[in-house]
Amino acid sequence: MKKIIISFFLIAAPFVSVHAVSFDCSKARSYSEKEICSTPELSKKDDLLAALYKKAKAATQDQQAFSSIRNALWMSRERCENTLCLTAWYDSAFAIYEAIRSKGIPTTIGTPTPKGDALTAPESHDSKSALVDNEAEPTAVPFDVSFEVGMDLNDGKPVVRVRTNLPEGTIFMIFVVNPINWGGTGYIAQHRAEVSPTGFAEFAPLTDQGEALRPGKYLTTINTIGSGLQPENVRAVIGKYGENLTGNKISEFNIGVGLEKWIDQKFVFNLHQDGSITVE
Repeated sequence: MKKIIISFFLIAAPFVSVHAVSFDCSKARSYSEKEICSTPELSKKDDLLAALYKKAKAATQDQQAFSSIRNALWMSRERCENTLCLTAWYDSAFAIYEAIRSKGIPTTIGTPTPKGDALTAPESHDSKSALVDNEAEPTAVPFDVSFEVGMDLNDGKPVVRVRTNLPEGTIFMIFVVNPINWGGTGYIAQHRAEVSPTGFAEFAPLTDQGEALRPGKYLTTINTIGSGLQPENVRAVIGKYGENLTGNKISEFNIGVGLEKWIDQKFVFNLHQDGSITVE
């Protein structure tokens, strides 16, 4: 077994918005939305992505899983603060939706995802989960998040682990794509993991229908699900909207009633012909 431990700083990721097709520019609120509407190149990418998004959605049987992926991408895009980030984000979104269109969404291995969207829906910036509407407001105590990612590679089957000081039961999602436009197969996988009592969250081994992954580049995104769907003991620490979270690995977005905060990390690992793995 080859063991590689890798620590990452959060990389700004990108998601879905749109010029004349995917959203109304007269209602643009965030930096990314305004930049997309005012930049012809990004507007064109957004129009093309909107068309691909519809095809991917139409080809998906599991609409709940599709919604979770869509929302994770959207929240990731909203962290962008420059055109370079948004351009990179569109590359990622094209790769993911093309993989879904051609391959579908695999069944998640592990504990079932809670019913309903795992993250706040991009169509409604002001919506919040009913799961937390009647709860008492938790005490606002800043929580500085530690977050380290490690990978074990066993016979071509990567196992991704998160080591963190977040509370036991904190729910993470991982999305992995081998983009066709990178010379890949269009492979896509998603898994769910919860933080254990020892501070680790381990995702199921990444395989291609039980077989080792093929050599190539794999775009990987890890994020926490929306605070409203985290267990009660987790919300008591991170806050109703994750407002207590601090540190350099936190993304945030103004949802209208305040800032929603979450962990969102994006990286690429490269499986080589000789069985080694590197991270970009």
